[in-house]
Amino acid sequence: MTPISDFKLDQTLKKSMPSKKISLKESDLTIELLEEASVIMAKIIEIHGDHYLPIFIRIMDEIDKRKEQQAYKELAQRLLLEKK
Repeated sequence: MTPISDFKLDQTLKKSMPSKKISLKESDLTIELLEEASVIMAKIIEIHGDHYLPIFIRIMDEIDKRKEQQAYKELAQRLLLEKK
């Protein structure tokens, strides 16, 4: 693993990092934002190794959960429209 003092982010990762600390509520975490986070974590895993893999897995699980919820909401809306 590379020591933090020697750690240099490549340009792709640098552009993805916020320039200041931000606070997010659960409702602010969109699927798109989580997908961006998964790319950042993939790069971190590439640089630092499997130590950060659990974070990547948690992000991917959250993406899957939200996509499933979205699909069920769309199904519910279609069912309501069919009954009208």
